[in-house]
Amino acid sequence: MSDELLDLAIATAGGQEHWDTLRGLNVDISIGGPIWARKGWPPDKTFDQILTPDTVEEHIVFTPFTRPDQRMVFDAAADSVTMQTLDGGPVETLTPARAGFKGMLRNNAWDALHLGYFLGYACWNYFTTRSRRGGCSLPVPSVRGSRRSSRRGRSASRACPRDQPSRASGRRPRSGAASA
Repeated sequence: MSDELLDLAIATAGGQEHWDTLRGLNVDISIGGPIWARKGWPPDKTFDQILTPDTVEEHIVFTPFTRPDQRMVFDAAADSVTMQTLDGGPVETLTPARAGFKGMLRNNAWDALHLGYFLGYACWNYFTTRSRRGGCSLPVPSVRGSRRSSRRGRSASRACPRDQPSRASGRRPRSGAASA
């Protein structure tokens, strides 16, 4: 994204001062596509849900998640993914979540927790794209079909300048969770 386009998007959405005060979002989203069949999910399945990402910490809640009576909580700081009842009771947890992919191959199926980890990292990055502005955290809408998001080893978000860490725990975010 060019700096001019980013400046226009920021100005149109209320200005940098407005975005600097934002702590979270609620996003009504439908997630689907051909990768899900490859990962063991019904090929025409779409996940309609509300995402609630924290725009500062790498934390996101998906409601409902894979079942109408459960939600999923992705927490990068704790390196965990937790399936919960809708009222917050724990059902199942994957921790350390990143290590849960060890030994998996490209065509291995994912259970709900592995799917949650992948979507947690992807969606948090998509909805909290980095900018070169103060604090280096600027939520903006994602761009579907971006070639950048499909390149191996590259994050879908803009990197912060090397001398300016992100507000998310004072470090630069890790690139994608697992190769799809």
